[in-house]
Amino acid sequence: MSKPTVTIVGPGSLGSALAVSLRRAGYRIREIVAGESRASKRKGRELAGKTNARPSTQDDAQLDAHVIWFCVPDREIANAARVLVPLTDWG
Repeated sequence: MSKPTVTIVGPGSLGSALAVSLRRAGYRIREIVAGESRASKRKGRELAGKTNARPSTQDDAQLDAHVIWFCVPDREIANAARVLVPLTDWG
């Protein structure tokens, strides 16, 4: 059985550490979803490069991995989910 693919939402400290560790453990990181700020987009592109993933933002995220890991601050989880759910078939 192959390992599930992973998308990381939030390229900050937690998201970066998780993505790099999962990649080293043999997981395929499909996508790094960054926020709208210039700094977040830059971090997302850098992390995507390190993990051979597709960089995206909430406007163009594909969310096509088996596992979607929300690595955003607690106060932003609900908003991130609200923004991303319309891009999926979850609801």
